[in-house]
Amino acid sequence: MPSISSLALSAVLASLPLTAATDAAQHGDEDVLLLKRDTSPSRDLSLPSTRVIIAHITFMIAGWMLTIPLGALIARYGRTYFRWFPTHRAIQLLGLLFVTVGFALAVEFHMLSPGLTHFSTRHGQLGLAIFILGWFQALIGQVGHRLLHKHQLRYLSFFHILFGITLFGLAVYQVSLGFQEWLYLPPSWVPNVFYGWAGLVFLLYAFGFTLLPRELRQKRAAEAQEAGPEEEGSATAPAAAPFRKASVASSSGDSSPTVVAGSPTEESKNKI
Repeated sequence: MPSISSLALSAVLASLPLTAATDAAQHGDEDVLLLKRDTSPSRDLSLPSTRVIIAHITFMIAGWMLTIPLGALIARYGRTYFRWFPTHRAIQLLGLLFVTVGFALAVEFHMLSPGLTHFSTRHGQLGLAIFILGWFQALIGQVGHRLLHKHQLRYLSFFHILFGITLFGLAVYQVSLGFQEWLYLPPSWVPNVFYGWAGLVFLLYAFGFTLLPRELRQKRAAEAQEAGPEEEGSATAPAAAPFRKASVASSSGDSSPTVVAGSPTEESKNKI
């Protein structure tokens, strides 16, 4: 008996158009058109290549369109409310894990599809670049966080933010490009859904900068709290020294007055 997921996928695939050559020509991509002429589309879910490419799409959307944007929004909003970095790092690593699985499935799809070569299309080449840059971005985030807390260096953290925004924009374009090169050729409005979603994510992220004054106030308060005990201790240390000397002298049991070098008593003794 077929599973619910198989029936759902069959329904989705059955609703997609069959005119591969016409839609490819509308995209104006001759390379994609040649690819679709040489490779006949199939909607048979029993084929391994069909299941692999659907799994590839699923993991890439889960990584780039859902998990990674969620981690970015947590970093933007959470820093003024809770200890955000461990949560941000865990979610981003989960997103990169999804992306890595999706990348491996793309390689597997080419191995299962005769006539296709690895990274021969714009989607494949850009996908390879974004995959490498995604892990590079994670490394920048970790190193930048350490430099910020140990040496108060913010330059790498600022670069991490700007580079992450750019990388997400490239990922959105990459997903839409993948739908254009997909052998099933989904309706032309499908990429627009992802563009709209990306616009919403960008707006939410930009709105998070309204919390920047609150973040700066919290940072200044934390720095003042850390510096307060040190400044108070340095100011009271010289005044406390004579009292410590006097207490030591009185506790020794000597009833004679304490003589300090340079005092009038010491000078009179020297004169005698």
